[in-house]
Amino acid sequence: MKAMIVAFAVLAFVGAVAAHLPIESKLSQHLSEFTIVRDYLSHTSQMAVKNAREYIKKEFDSYHFHIYENKFNTTITTNTMGKTQTVEGVNIIGVTRGMNERSGPILLVAADYDSASKPLQNNGIGISALLEVARQYYENTIPSANFEKNLTVMFVALDFNTRERILGSSGKSGAQHFISDWLMPHIDNDTSRFGGAIVLDSIGNFNPNNETQHSSQTLEDAFPETYERVINQGSKGNFMALLTMNDSVSQNLKSHLTAAYYRDRMGRRFRLEDMTLGSDVSYGKDLLDLVESSSQFHFWTNPGNPLPAILLTDTGTQRKDLYQCTVGCLVKSYLTPERKEFVEKTIDAIVHTLIELQTYERPPSPSSTVVVGPSVIATVVLALVARWL
Repeated sequence: MKAMIVAFAVLAFVGAVAAHLPIESKLSQHLSEFTIVRDYLSHTSQMAVKNAREYIKKEFDSYHFHIYENKFNTTITTNTMGKTQTVEGVNIIGVTRGMNERSGPILLVAADYDSASKPLQNNGIGISALLEVARQYYENTIPSANFEKNLTVMFVALDFNTRERILGSSGKSGAQHFISDWLMPHIDNDTSRFGGAIVLDSIGNFNPNNETQHSSQTLEDAFPETYERVINQGSKGNFMALLTMNDSVSQNLKSHLTAAYYRDRMGRRFRLEDMTLGSDVSYGKDLLDLVESSSQFHFWTNPGNPLPAILLTDTGTQRKDLYQCTVGCLVKSYLTPERKEFVEKTIDAIVHTLIELQTYERPPSPSSTVVVGPSVIATVVLALVARWL
């Protein structure tokens, strides 16, 4: 009898927490829209880019976001002889405004949606996670939900990560254009109005096997504690890396995100590896490849106004992949149950961070009695358990 009461108490308590978030994930549904290389070098890949844009806009519209397109021209290299081509890119911005949007800083979640190779891993999984974060944030802030939007959140699908292109490119990336042409004017060049960006780039490769995580001298020099943990655990690729700078705004955002990641027992199965970059870090090639190829780099190096940003990544090429594909990628094969749980843990942490920092909890009302009921039940049952034991 005691065991049954304890079990019921635990279920009631967990149910109260879970009631704040949608239970069913649509990650697989999103990812199925990003299975083809999204590039400009063939008709098929051009159509994939067009379809990706339409899907992203359709999803943002279904969440009732204000949608903006930041169009720009950039240069890409189209062959090994160095031939270049000027192309138009489109950054897609979904904005969900808070009731007191000017009383506190904006937060931003971003991911690249173009792909020169490995369309699911780079970066179909990142843009799919962004869309799922956006959906869950929306579901938690609709009028019938528990949270009211207080401060503004932006979700940005970035085009043309030129630094990741196989043939290289001298053109400015979508992130650079977004920051200079859209974000800075939007905040009136006042960096105090910006609370930081969370950038998702290559976040799906979870590899629990030994000797699958590259551990270089650069890693040891820049992040000695991370290096020691990786080596002591058999060089497994079983963690999500969090890279950021050591400014106070970035560190505040990092602390909230980390707390959200480990807020329940599920988080303990995975590891969020803090890799804060100090001003005295020696940037070896491995670290430069990881840091410079992702879009957060352009927030950190924004001319005259460096901006706080966090990169969440599986470390990309520094980790062996259990599933390789270049074309015809299958979502079912790629998104294994373990990998899906790994990514969804990151999604959950970001959603909770946005809710904590950008919303406030609505006061209970007669119409919300059913929603908040589990927490009441949990309190009563836990009290009974305490008395019984």
